[in-house]
Amino acid sequence: MSKEGLSMKRKILSTILALCLLLSLAPAASAAAQGALGSLSWTLSDDGTLTVGGIGAIPDYGKSGEASPTIDERPWGKYRDAVTKLVVQNGVTRIGDRAFQGFEKLESAELASSVGSVGIWAFQNCYALRNVQMPSDVAIEFGAFRSVPVETRLVSADGMPGGVNWSLSAAGTLTVSGSGAILDYNRSGEASPTIDERPWGKYRGSVKRLVVREGVTRIGSRAFQGFEALERIVVADSVGSVGVWAFQNCRALAKAELPDGVFLDTGAFRDAPVFAAPAPANDDTPAEDDAIHVAVNGAEVQWTDAAPFLDENGRTMVPLRAVGDALGLSVGWDDGAREASFTDGAKAIFFPIGSTEARAGLLGTIPMDTAAVIVDGRTYAPVRYLAEYFGYTVDWDGVSRTVVIESKGE
Repeated sequence: MSKEGLSMKRKILSTILALCLLLSLAPAASAAAQGALGSLSWTLSDDGTLTVGGIGAIPDYGKSGEASPTIDERPWGKYRDAVTKLVVQNGVTRIGDRAFQGFEKLESAELASSVGSVGIWAFQNCYALRNVQMPSDVAIEFGAFRSVPVETRLVSADGMPGGVNWSLSAAGTLTVSGSGAILDYNRSGEASPTIDERPWGKYRGSVKRLVVREGVTRIGSRAFQGFEALERIVVADSVGSVGVWAFQNCRALAKAELPDGVFLDTGAFRDAPVFAAPAPANDDTPAEDDAIHVAVNGAEVQWTDAAPFLDENGRTMVPLRAVGDALGLSVGWDDGAREASFTDGAKAIFFPIGSTEARAGLLGTIPMDTAAVIVDGRTYAPVRYLAEYFGYTVDWDGVSRTVVIESKGE
C-alpha cells in the first residue's frame, strides 16, 4: 500500500474513532431519566414529559417525619423543575398522596380511565397546572388540587336516584343538577342510607360553594351537614324545601341565595352563621306573618314594647328583659361598662354592646358572629348564645318562624 493510501486509511479510522467517542458521550435519545417502582415504571423525556405505566397504584408519600417513604424519596422528586407534562397510562389505579406535590412547572396531566382516585395533596402547589384530563368518576381526596389554577370538572357522578347529577370543580364548586330531590341522609345507625353514604361526603373539606340548578326540587336532610369549608350556596327556584339539619355545622356558610317561600325544616341551618330564611319586609312594622316568635319549653314569650328581629348576620336578636324572665334569669345592665348581664346563681354571661365576644366567667370569652346592640333605647342580645350557655337547646321552626328553646331532657 502506498504512503498516500496508508495516510488516507489512518484518517478514516481516526474519524470513526472520534464519532464513536462523541456518540458514547451523548445522552440517550429515549429518556432523560427512567426507573422502576414496584410493578410500575416511569420515564422522563427530554421535552419534560413524565410517563408512568404498569399495573397498580403510585405509592403515598408523606412529609419528612410523617411517614415512610417521605416526600423526598419520590423517585421523580429531583426532576420537579423539569416536568411539564404528566401521562399516567392505563393500568395505573391511583395517584398517591403528595406524589407530585410542588411540581411548579407541571402544566398538564393526562390520567387514564383506570385511575380511580387522586390522593391527599397529590398535586398541591402545582401552580402552572391548567389542563387535567381524567375519568369523570375519579375520587378526589382532600386538597388534591389545592392551590392549582386548573379549571375542569374533577369529580362527577351521573344517574343518582331521582335523576340528580353532580360535579365538583377544582375551585371547590359543587354543582347539583338534573331533576328530582336530593336524598335524605341520616347519621350512621339511624336509617339507610347513612350520612356517610352521601356521594359527595368525602369532599366535605373541599367544597366552598354549592350551586343547585333548576329542576332539583329538594335538598335532603343532612345532605351537606358538617361541610365546614362551605361558604356560599345558590339554590334555584325549583327547590321547595330544605330538610332537617341539611346545612347544620356549616360554620363558614356566610351567604345563601334561596327562593322565596322555601320551606326550612328543623335545624336546616343550625350553627351556620347565615340565616337563610326569607327576610322580613323592609318596613318599620313587619307584617304578622313575618313576625319572629320565641317559645321556651312550649310557651310563647310575650313581648310588650319590643319584638325580636333578625340582624344583618342572620341571628335572632331578642329584648333582654322578656327573654330573661322566660328563662328564669336575672337581667342586669351596667351603664358604665355598657354591657348587659344574665345570671342564674353563680353562673353569669355578659354581652358588651357592640362586641362580638361575650364574657362567661371561667369559660373566658365566647366568640360570636354578631353583637349585642341598642335599638330605639332597647337592649338586644343574640338568643342562641344566651340560651345554650345556660344549658338549653335552640332550634328554628321555619314554618312558624319560631325560635324553639327547650330545656335539655324535656
